Amino acid sequence: MQVALTDLMGEPFDRFMENTVLKPLGMSESTYRQPLPESLAQRAAHAHDGDGHALDAPWHVYPEQAAAGLWTTPTDLARFAIEVQRAIHGPAGTALKEATAREMIAPAGTGPFAVGFEISKNGEGWYFSHSGGNWGFRCHLLAHVRKGYGVVIMTNGDLGGRVIEEVEARIAAAYNWDSLDKPVFRGESGAVIETGKDCALRPFWGGASSGSAAVQWSGLASMDALSALVTSPAMSS
Repeated sequence: MQVALTDLMGEPFDRFMENTVLKPLGMSESTYRQPLPESLAQRAAHAHDGDGHALDAPWHVYPEQAAAGLWTTPTDLARFAIEVQRAIHGPAGTALKEATAREMIAPAGTGPFAVGFEISKNGEGWYFSHSGGNWGFRCHLLAHVRKGYGVVIMTNGDLGGRVIEEVEARIAAAYNWDSLDKPVFRGESGAVIETGKDCALRPFWGGASSGSAAVQWSGLASMDALSALVTSPAMSS
């Protein structure tokens, strides 16, 4: 896809993405430039291994920019998820058409995947998500298809997945996400015979982690309404 776009548009991939996606959505702290410019490298998070130790290089440089080259922050990535949510509701978002956004959350027929996102039914809600796993970094975006809430968590450690799971679970419980709802069973007459929420959390994981950042939001009113749960100025790959 990266090569096809650069050949078709006649410009570098990072410049194309900046002009068509990043700038229109206000993702001013994001870039696909590889290597990372020195002005941004000074703010970038350092990669860590599974024991929480800094790796010998701060990060890897990836020629496959589309697949592994995005540097961003939780707030910027949340802006993209909100754009998808708003476009789904129609008639369009800032950069996405309604039809495009709906295709991005429609199962492609192979596993739980759509065009760019993984789609899953969590509890009684439908969510789109995307993980990120470069050398020394683990990240995750999770957002509701219809209800306008979600979370982005970024870590700079190889075991960041455990932190991500814990933070997502706690946010879901605190904000009563429908991922915790139990199925509503109905008898032959159609009467509801059981309903409720299960807000139980597994024990908090206290293992080593070099650092993480997250942003959580709710509603579709404005991209400026992001409420930071944990903030960090560092960018992550």
